[in-house]
Amino acid sequence: MKNDVLLALFIITTGYNYAQPPGPSTGFRWVLWDQYSDEFNGASLDQTKWRDRFNGWNGSVPAKFDPSTISVQGGNMQMTNKKLAVPDGRYTI
Repeated sequence: MKNDVLLALFIITTGYNYAQPPGPSTGFRWVLWDQYSDEFNGASLDQTKWRDRFNGWNGSVPAKFDPSTISVQGGNMQMTNKKLAVPDGRYTI
């Protein structure tokens, strides 16, 4: 019983620590850089900031890059992964 409580406490505190964003190094501060920020308020990606295609790159095996898995919904960019119904060579995801 004691070990179960200790294990649960370890899992909770470890998860909490990893869930926190990192702070800046001493003497520095985080600054929002608009060029690399987006609110995704439209119906599609802002093509001036984001690409949904990478010419000449198909992905890292076993995951094939597929632009149809990227969308914008509810102010968020959505990226969906799934197992391919039929493998494409060495690509299965």
